[in-house]
Amino acid sequence: MRIIPCPKDFTKKDGSFLFDAETGFSCDYENVINSISSFLKTCGIGWRMGDDIKFTSDGSDSSSEAYTLVVGEDGIKVSAKSERGLFYGAQTLKQLILSSFDEKTKTAEIPCCEINDEPRFSYRGYMFDTVRHFFPVEVVKKYIEAISLLKLNVFHWHLSDDQGWRVQIDKYPRLTEHGSMRRETCGDKKPHGGFYTKEQIKDVVEFAKERFITVIPEFDIPGHTRAAVSSYPELGCSKKPVEVSTKFGIHSEILCAGKEESYDFVKGVLREFAEMFPSKYIHIGGDEAVKHEWYKCKDCQKKMKELGLRNEEELQAYFTEKAVEYLKSLNKTTICWNESANSGKLESSVILQFWSDGKDNENVIREVKNGRKIIVSKFNPYYLDYPYPMHSLKAAYEFEPVFHGIEGYEQNVLGVESTLWTEWIDNTDLLAFRVFPRLTAVAESAWCDKSKKDYLAFENSLKNVNKLIENTTGIKAAPLKDCNVKNPLKRAAIMMKFGMNLIDFEMIARSNRAAKEMKKMRSVRKKENNGK
Repeated sequence: MRIIPCPKDFTKKDGSFLFDAETGFSCDYENVINSISSFLKTCGIGWRMGDDIKFTSDGSDSSSEAYTLVVGEDGIKVSAKSERGLFYGAQTLKQLILSSFDEKTKTAEIPCCEINDEPRFSYRGYMFDTVRHFFPVEVVKKYIEAISLLKLNVFHWHLSDDQGWRVQIDKYPRLTEHGSMRRETCGDKKPHGGFYTKEQIKDVVEFAKERFITVIPEFDIPGHTRAAVSSYPELGCSKKPVEVSTKFGIHSEILCAGKEESYDFVKGVLREFAEMFPSKYIHIGGDEAVKHEWYKCKDCQKKMKELGLRNEEELQAYFTEKAVEYLKSLNKTTICWNESANSGKLESSVILQFWSDGKDNENVIREVKNGRKIIVSKFNPYYLDYPYPMHSLKAAYEFEPVFHGIEGYEQNVLGVESTLWTEWIDNTDLLAFRVFPRLTAVAESAWCDKSKKDYLAFENSLKNVNKLIENTTGIKAAPLKDCNVKNPLKRAAIMMKFGMNLIDFEMIARSNRAAKEMKKMRSVRKKENNGK
């Protein structure tokens, strides 16, 4: 059998250990006990004390993720330098048991072996957008549970955007009183919304911590803020009331970078985020910030002149810098999407999350070679909301995070993260179908060395892992036949159906108008500069 993610070193030996309902466990660590007990319950077996399977740790390195698992004919020993390492060893043990578990006899023949294991990357994440479509805490917890089975250690939670605001902020109550609800979604005439209270956030953070997962919140600025501007119009450039967006895509209503109220707002939200989330990281977005309104805004243009900034990209760099400085005062490290580095002036401690291609690719390579730490979340193939004909299971598995152009700089790649945006995902069945098993493929790249990867072996082992995830969480993975669609007619049909979601003539017209206005303004500015 093969473990997913594939261990660093696996040595098969002669003989086997018989696991049954009488098998006893020895462990002093509550989180490990709870994890194994929950698994045994899904097998119809209760936890029993004993010395058949022993978990031991000397506690010499609490940050260590390594573990050793030895299966002998007379028992199993899992050892590590930390409880975290034991927890990961427990996830491997679950797969070893389940691979040969007989439902009738409640027994499993586990082959004798020795596993010495540790991850390739320290950052192994999954991002869940609960803004475009809101999902309750129970669903959030299920996905945290599921990713823990795959030894992922980061849950990136996208909590603010144009289409809604999803977290309680005491200083700005209208964010949830008004900003958490939109009138409809793409003309469906159905109000949609919801938000998480601070108590619910605390509950999720603790739930994740028990599974050695860090929750990193995202407050996207200065773009993707229409819900915030709708709640507090004075934060926008025009100060005109706008509704919480009922459409998807990129919007021009962003925070005004020329008003002090915007900076105060950002600080107020970040302070409460820092209080709610103990993670050393906070994500502040920075992507797709359309500067259309900044070009026309007297306050933004005045700010640029005062600071001697050449363009709006540098104004965004300044805006970001102020947020980074404030987070530093709260002992937090900033993560941004890669567009934040386009100006070339991003503060050196900021971690870039790399998702886009084109010219951005060149900028990211430049940043990595200059020592910038990055998280790899390439749109193709790590965006899980896109259908399988676009981002296949095989493509997700075979993508190499240390991509062309940064060879020799692997030390600056913190790890990988797969993202799930929910514009077109409004129910848990579709959510499960899109996430699994592609996230399982990404988890293998996050954990094991590329020399250990073998797609066919991975595919042949998926059934066992899919069963573990479904038994534990109820999340059912997409059938393998749907994950690598080869029939051209079927591929075309799936893509046409998905493509219809993306056609919004009103949004296209709005974007074209904005692009023309920006082009005109750039031309005027160029003439003015040439005349000086």
